[in-house]
Amino acid sequence: MKKNTIYFIAIVMLVVFLGALYVLNKNNSSSYTAPVNVGTLTQTTPVDNRPTDSAGNPIKGEFGDPAEDAQPIRVPVVEKKTVKGSYFYSEDSTSQYAGKICFRANTTTQGVAKTFCIDNADEAFAVLGISKGFGDGLKECIVTATATIEVKNYTKLTGDADGYDSATLTNLITSGEQSILACEKY
Repeated sequence: MKKNTIYFIAIVMLVVFLGALYVLNKNNSSSYTAPVNVGTLTQTTPVDNRPTDSAGNPIKGEFGDPAEDAQPIRVPVVEKKTVKGSYFYSEDSTSQYAGKICFRANTTTQGVAKTFCIDNADEAFAVLGISKGFGDGLKECIVTATATIEVKNYTKLTGDADGYDSATLTNLITSGEQSILACEKY
């Protein structure tokens, strides 16, 4: 090969390499998201996102009406509830709760139904000490124990669909000894 051709290929490779570095650097710097600390809120916190002038007054539209997007944003409340009752996990294939960890409250807690299921099942299995695959399909289908738990993000099932209310288990406050029940008992 000629010396000029080798120089030309080397320059092209250098330009391609530098271009790739530029693109990678630009992608990395533009996709950075600062960490956000999400604490537990006790009430709805309004956030005013209206544009303001230099004095801090809301800017009005052309005809004196509020500017677009003048409504404050409402940050959802993460409300935790303490519920007393018993949890259960069923391996009975005929149960509507098969394969789910659910909770039956002794008394009605404001805003929480008597029966709901836990939506963070992996954590709940560990926290409650439940092992999958314990049942024999006849005499042993359900693990249950009394407990006092703390939940958040309670979601009520709406509509005519089959299903269940759900909540996220945040804390096991107290727990009794587990019992194993026969199928179709719960």
